[in-house]
Amino acid sequence: MNALARLDTASQLLVQRFFRKIVLFATFAAVFSLPGTRGLPALGAVLQMQFFFAGGCSLLVATILRQRFAAERLTYWDEAVAFSGLAALCHFGARVTGF
Repeated sequence: MNALARLDTASQLLVQRFFRKIVLFATFAAVFSLPGTRGLPALGAVLQMQFFFAGGCSLLVATILRQRFAAERLTYWDEAVAFSGLAALCHFGARVTGF
């Protein structure tokens, strides 16, 4: 069964926008780290900063919209947590690989 089908319409739209943002960020970071630049370290650094900034923007939007943190549907708080986790994952990956 499709995991998105179990969510309400607003949550489905939030998940779709989240994945579109990830694709946009990954595309930008890949173009930025083309051959002739710093390569993989630049890719990780750009992704980390984009995820960190997107998480901050999601926190700001959630605060402005006065959304609850533990709501029954997905909110911008959930998106902020996901972006923060991705930023931490990029940071951890950079430390482990030595970049």
